Amino acid sequence: MSLKRIIPYSTPMEERFNGSTWNVIPEDVTLDGTIRTFDSTIREEVKERFYTVVEHIAKVYAQEFVIRWFAGPPPLINDERVTETVRRSAQNLSLRVIDPEPSTAGEDFSYYLQQIPGTFAFFGSNGNEDWHHPSFTVDEKAIIKAAYFLYETAKNLLIEYSQIKEKQKSSSTF
Repeated sequence: MSLKRIIPYSTPMEERFNGSTWNVIPEDVTLDGTIRTFDSTIREEVKERFYTVVEHIAKVYAQEFVIRWFAGPPPLINDERVTETVRRSAQNLSLRVIDPEPSTAGEDFSYYLQQIPGTFAFFGSNGNEDWHHPSFTVDEKAIIKAAYFLYETAKNLLIEYSQIKEKQKSSSTF
């Protein structure tokens, strides 16, 4: 399918043919899928290209089309300075730090990061299953470690913020 060639990071397209049986050409066809990128500019370029391809395919076959576009959350971009503070906090508590592979998972937290510097950190709990699996369980000892980690991180961020403010204050007074 030519649409899949313009979408580098997408979930498989789901096709739903709204016909009444297998040997009848349906009146309507629905394609569902997601388009996710690591860059908002590229996301817009992909969207424009998507519309162009759909428009041309419909024109070639003398068909009408409707696109219902839900953008979803923007790419999640961590602030480097905050991320380094979070990393140091974890290391100070002798926690193992892992740099995860970039993921195109949709995450609402990205809206916060558009407004204020922050970082999205995972905290492992040694569960036997993935997060969204019905059999997922949490090792409750991990909750205590996570609380110390969050405390240490908040403390360090407040100290750094105070130091930045102090430097700004002293540099503005001659």
